[in-house]
Amino acid sequence: MLRRNHTDIVKALAPQQGDVLGPLLFSLGIHHMLEEVDQTFHPTLNKWYLDDGSIVAPLPAIPSLLHSISSLSQQVGLRLNLSKCVLLHGPGITSIPPGLQSLQLRDWSDNGTKVLGTPIGSQRYTLQLLTEKFDECKFLADRILQLPHLQMAWRLLTHCSGFCKVNFLLRVVPYLWGQAFAESVAGYTRLCIQKLIGSIMSTQNWTVASLPISMGGMGVQDPMWIHPSAYVSASLNYAYNVSNNSVDTNLPPNFF
Repeated sequence: MLRRNHTDIVKALAPQQGDVLGPLLFSLGIHHMLEEVDQTFHPTLNKWYLDDGSIVAPLPAIPSLLHSISSLSQQVGLRLNLSKCVLLHGPGITSIPPGLQSLQLRDWSDNGTKVLGTPIGSQRYTLQLLTEKFDECKFLADRILQLPHLQMAWRLLTHCSGFCKVNFLLRVVPYLWGQAFAESVAGYTRLCIQKLIGSIMSTQNWTVASLPISMGGMGVQDPMWIHPSAYVSASLNYAYNVSNNSVDTNLPPNFF
């Protein structure tokens, strides 16, 4: 319930935005649905992070599997948006089963593909996507610097661009592949901050700025510091899928 100006607004649907119990309640809500999918279809892979799911199953079983997820999700007040679902299939597939035409179809080529904004494939393909992402980050940062309100520009630059726009990439791109990318993002963020404050930042200044506020820093997250641990922790988290599931171990290192 939300109380404002002596008026009570009853919250009847979903948790309050920012409620720390929100992710837990959502996970509890879809847990039965995921167990039902496992027991009925026995997919090779069925892993979810809140509403982002990855399922590996034979192509003929996908229509029935999606129909089951759609029906089960409606029981808990959710709706499956097929237009945001991606069907990633290998080369040589000449026909798609009925009922899947509304999905985004991606052909797994020898070069690579993109899923949920992250590259999966060869090093060359990954570096190409990282270059495009860096150009997007530069464009956003340049627009932020044009804002007349310096405090607003600072907040957006340090909390909505730079590291915040590439955090998900650092978890899936191998360190040696993405080292130059992380360095470029950090360097351009530093350059933008210098323009914002009107002063040159020495290496020591940048190091201090990259520290958490609780440690006397400015809370500017440096992707170069975070990339190694982010990728290692993500790799360890998903190592279970390789060792305990029938997954092709010849897949590229940024598949998991």
